[in-house]
Amino acid sequence: MSRDKTMVPTNFLDWPRVVNLLPELKFIGLFLWSFKDIGCCGAGFVAIGGFASSVSIKAEAVESGFKILEEAGLILWDEETYEIFILDWFRFHTFKTSLSHQMLAASINKIQSEKIRNAVTEKAKQIILSSTPPTQHDKKGSGTPDPKNKQAVEIFLGEAGSPDSLLPHKQKLAKELGNSSPEQARLAGIAWREAWMNGKIEDEIAFAIGLCRRAVQGEVTPGKLADDQGKTERTNLDEQVFTRLEALHQKRFLLPDGQIAIVDRRAILIGGGTITGKDALKYFTERIETGEWPPVD
Repeated sequence: MSRDKTMVPTNFLDWPRVVNLLPELKFIGLFLWSFKDIGCCGAGFVAIGGFASSVSIKAEAVESGFKILEEAGLILWDEETYEIFILDWFRFHTFKTSLSHQMLAASINKIQSEKIRNAVTEKAKQIILSSTPPTQHDKKGSGTPDPKNKQAVEIFLGEAGSPDSLLPHKQKLAKELGNSSPEQARLAGIAWREAWMNGKIEDEIAFAIGLCRRAVQGEVTPGKLADDQGKTERTNLDEQVFTRLEALHQKRFLLPDGQIAIVDRRAILIGGGTITGKDALKYFTERIETGEWPPVD
């Protein structure tokens, strides 16, 4: 019995890019589709040691396997951040609701690698543009914004992740945006999404309206967003820990158990897990500074 649509490609082994690969490589490629650390966006941090243990294949063979799979056009792999993106992911995973769009955006924002994040974002744009459902207001024709500011509100809502809480207020947001530039609308949408994912919004509509008004005045700037993000990080971490993480960003260190720790600006990634607690980060950064965890070139 055949299936028209599955979450994992049942004909993977018959793909032209796969059929001539060695059996071990086929298994690695197929296993990635169901690997626990691949997020809903088709990308994730894949610790070679942990993955090798799961598939009972030597770590060296897994690492060389990732390189071959990348050359075959099946994955994109960043050797610096140990992140992988399954290039055909969006052929089998569709996101048809605004809630799923929000989940997708949150998953993409966890990606550390710039090249992988860019690749995922580009693929995600294509799937969302083809699957974004019309709102009830649009179907009835009662919530359609004025044509002169329709573009701005569409950009704002798109960057915000098309949240269910804002879609019914589309016309009001369009009026608030007025004739703001597409770039200001884009930055306002990004600011709303980041604040929402960080749990900083008490009144989602009021916050959106405030951003729209700032966009009209041209007051939403990338620098300000980065500034706000930096303040948020310093609030969650004490200044000493934050400074240590900044200095060690993207560097790798060898743990006593043989695992590799990768330092991010707000966390430490170890074996597929993410360390974010302030006390834990303080302990781990101290171990690095004392030389207990040697750097890995």
